[in-house]
Amino acid sequence: MRQAARLNDSSALLHSRLAGIHAHLGDYQQALAHCRIAAQISPEDAHLLADLAAVLARLGRTEESRACRARALRRPSSLRPETAELLALACDANGVPWLALTRSVAFQGDLGWKSFSLDEIRTGGAPTDLVEDIGFAPDGKVWVVLSSQVTVYDGAAWQVSTAGLEEARFLNSIVFDSRGLPWVSTSGGVYSFDGSQWQA
Repeated sequence: MRQAARLNDSSALLHSRLAGIHAHLGDYQQALAHCRIAAQISPEDAHLLADLAAVLARLGRTEESRACRARALRRPSSLRPETAELLALACDANGVPWLALTRSVAFQGDLGWKSFSLDEIRTGGAPTDLVEDIGFAPDGKVWVVLSSQVTVYDGAAWQVSTAGLEEARFLNSIVFDSRGLPWVSTSGGVYSFDGSQWQA
């Protein structure tokens, strides 16, 4: 694969795919190298910048990651919902699929796809926020992890859940334990929710 990348350095997509493979294998240094090449080849591609930001965050290079996310968000035309990267997929208790996209979440309703933009989901938060993950609590509520906050949808309205997460950086995934309580991973550790606030 490396030889193919050397033979075709003009392919941002190839380097992006190689970065994904290395990241999946846990080799974030190699993933970073390929992300950088891809972003150099296509500097206006917001998805490549978002990928670079994610790898930098995995390596603990928080400030560089934030700068990449900010650059990605300044290219809104390449982050349209219809072209946004699918980051996570989950089904609710009724088997309805929900998608976590770069700057929105969407679900398959009776009349087609319904989406919520990032601005509908969050309250405040960092300007570089992106959707990171989605999950469902046993009570049916939708939990969405953004880069700097967690939001919860009860079927009628979104509510931000950040008490105890003020110092957390780069939230990225969510799971639920046997009691139905959420746990969120961040670039600096894991936080659990006790029903009223998050604890490291």
